[in-house]
Amino acid sequence: MQYQMQQPGGLTDQEFYANPRQSLRSRNWFDAHWNVPALTLDYAINTNNLLSVKVYSLLADRKNVGNLNPVNYPDNLSMPRTVMNDVYRNYYMETRYIHHYELVSNVQSSFLAGMRLYNGDTHRIQGYNYSGSDANFSVRDNSNLQIDYRFPSYNAAVFAENVFQLTDKFSVTPGIRLEYIQTNAKGYTIADTTTNIKTYGNETHTRNFPLVGVGLDYKVSQKTDAYANFSQNYSPISFGDIIILQPGMKVDPDLKDVKGYNFDLGYRGQYKNLFNFDVSGFYLLYKNRVGNLLQTDGGGNVYQYKTNISDSRSVGAEVYAEMNFLRLLPHYPYKEDKLSFYASIAYTNARYINAPADRKQFEGKRVEYAAQWIDRYGIVFSFKNISGTLQYSYTDPEFSDATNAPSSNDGIIGIIPAYHVMDLTIGYSIKNWKLSLSVNNLTNEMYFTRRTTGFPGPGIIPSQGRAFYGTLQFKL
Repeated sequence: MQYQMQQPGGLTDQEFYANPRQSLRSRNWFDAHWNVPALTLDYAINTNNLLSVKVYSLLADRKNVGNLNPVNYPDNLSMPRTVMNDVYRNYYMETRYIHHYELVSNVQSSFLAGMRLYNGDTHRIQGYNYSGSDANFSVRDNSNLQIDYRFPSYNAAVFAENVFQLTDKFSVTPGIRLEYIQTNAKGYTIADTTTNIKTYGNETHTRNFPLVGVGLDYKVSQKTDAYANFSQNYSPISFGDIIILQPGMKVDPDLKDVKGYNFDLGYRGQYKNLFNFDVSGFYLLYKNRVGNLLQTDGGGNVYQYKTNISDSRSVGAEVYAEMNFLRLLPHYPYKEDKLSFYASIAYTNARYINAPADRKQFEGKRVEYAAQWIDRYGIVFSFKNISGTLQYSYTDPEFSDATNAPSSNDGIIGIIPAYHVMDLTIGYSIKNWKLSLSVNNLTNEMYFTRRTTGFPGPGIIPSQGRAFYGTLQFKL
């Protein structure tokens, strides 16, 4: 995949509400090349033993050029632009072995074991470009860059789980994963390009840890079951998250890894081929959650500070249901036809907890980018050769930083207002051909879901208006 686009830049709140389609950054460009070659081997040794080997890689690069200063400062066309280029070379190998057996007579249990190996290398440069307006991603001085770093990383993991089918209705599935992670950083930064003093770095961080989980499932009836799951989670911090130089953003050099666990339980199933449902609740805990703070430096300039805020907990519930109304017609002749209505309603209460003594002001604050209500409703139809979906989505307001600040002059921080979007897709099939037509944001809603500190902003990034798509498919 390869594409290049001109980026409009971000907006302040005032600019967005005046005209969300305006652009104040004519010199910002983005370019990407993505290639994901993969090779998969599936081998059935016999009916009870299966082997799967997958080898794949990511060979890609991403380039940005433009003005990263706050959008409330006019773009001086005579000033050089900032270039941020990444090159990715990532390689993966994963092997899985599955063995089926009978723990209880005439009831199949399953054992799975596997191994995953990963080697990745990201080369990141940041420097100054020229004062032009074209899609030029080169830098003026390759020997004195703001950032010139490589981030080699290695990961090895072995994992195993077993589905203990204790009866024909009840199963227990414990699992464990042993992780080895090594992250590295080699290169230099120049914080002040007027002096060109280089700060060199050559660091290595290694972790070894287990992750465990267990799942329970009980068949209440032939088509319904109750379930519960518990699993640990771990999110490592890489040096690439820390080594950042851009206006309006600073990063805590002592960022810590994020740990936690998740627990969920629910009830799901089907009723007479008429009604599908899934009702669930969850509790999610993160320790040392990473978030953004709104701070001010000695000169009165406001910036975002990325650091470990405190622990956070999220509790919530989700209800999904779908009904096919054609099943209510006892003598309807076409069983493959469908006219159904579905609804998905999710509630999440995500808050910061256990704040340290010097950050008690964040106790009880809402976690950024965690909407309390996300609702989706839709109609799905399929009649012989024609099919389609009409979906309506609603998302509650969100905050963009841990201070829950309502707004900022540069549009980087503030509330993301509630929004609703409607999408429509219609398809027509005949023999081996299928034509699909889609309209996203059918009502042309003006809204946004992101506030950024860098590309493609900084500032508010308006979402796309009404857009039309078409696809022609042929099956051999």
